[in-house]
Amino acid sequence: MRPFTFLLAPAVALALAAPLVGETVSDAQGGDTGRMMVWADLFARPRPASDATISYGPDPLQIADLWLPAGDGPHPTALMVHGGCWQTDIAERTIMNWIAADLRARGIAVWNIEYRGVDRPGGGYPGTFHDVAAAADALRDQAARHHLDLSRLVAVGHSAGGHLALWLAARPRLPQGSPLRAADPLPIHAVVSLGGLPDLEEAARSIGASALQAFRDVVLPLAAPGLMASAIFVFLDSLDEFTGTYFVGAPDIMTMAKGLSSGYQP
Repeated sequence: MRPFTFLLAPAVALALAAPLVGETVSDAQGGDTGRMMVWADLFARPRPASDATISYGPDPLQIADLWLPAGDGPHPTALMVHGGCWQTDIAERTIMNWIAADLRARGIAVWNIEYRGVDRPGGGYPGTFHDVAAAADALRDQAARHHLDLSRLVAVGHSAGGHLALWLAARPRLPQGSPLRAADPLPIHAVVSLGGLPDLEEAARSIGASALQAFRDVVLPLAAPGLMASAIFVFLDSLDEFTGTYFVGAPDIMTMAKGLSSGYQP
């Protein structure tokens, strides 16, 4: 087993930073223009290609790209999740092709997954989560055939993909009643979150949502099941107290409010 986990984080950071940070744009003759690279320049570069694209479900977006390094293996493996504000219109998995190619050149296999964003039929909750979970679990089916070492699997996610990668690693801790819980989720040893968005409330505020909007659209939906369960238990407990008091003490029932006001003279 290669101790690659501690080496993967700097490798990932270097691979992602190479196209965007500190690089300048070359002119047609290969000279340095002195202009810093921007978003459009990244996509103008030749896009490396994966070794295979594999479906993990019936939807066209339920696919993953496999990047295989040279050699017989077993290959240390990274599971990659792209970002894009959870929206397919903003970004797809191919935005990660450059970092995947860099890791492949360093001897690390990459499973770069696609999923339905919130702007696609079947996406959102719980569909987007079901997709990334199914894509992760499908990696098991490829391990033996492609000589992948999953014993120390690392998930790499960028932006919204960082949120999803962290969630994938936490799947074994989902409560029993969760619709997202699976019997045997793929174990993930570590996560490299590149500009990830694990705090959804803070992410909403950073793009202009007011405190009230963040509470209404993020906090309240998350807290609603607990609030509902608490309200039901409080009601049932109060009902039990009332019925017990009524059947034992009727018709002479003394409540605290009645007792406090019984000697009141206007």
